Amino acid sequence: MSDLPSENRLRRQRAHDVASILGVMHIDGLDVDPEALAIAQRYVDDELSIAKLRAAISSVRQFRTKTKYSNG
Repeated sequence: MSDLPSENRLRRQRAHDVASILGVMHIDGLDVDPEALAIAQRYVDDELSIAKLRAAISSVRQFRTKTKYSNG
C-alpha cells in the first residue's frame, strides 16, 4: 500500500526543485522551452533522479550555447 501523503509531499518537493532549476535557467538568459519542461516533468513524475535531471538540463544548455555561438 502506498503512503499517499508522503508521495504527495515528495512530488511537491520535486516540483519545487524543478522550479529552482528552471528559475536559474531563466536568470542565465536561457529560454525554458518545451524540451526542458518535458525533462523537468519526468523528474516531477519520479521517472528521473535529480542527478539525471541536472545532467539532462546541462546537456540541453550546452547544446543551445554551442548552437547559439556557431550560428551567429
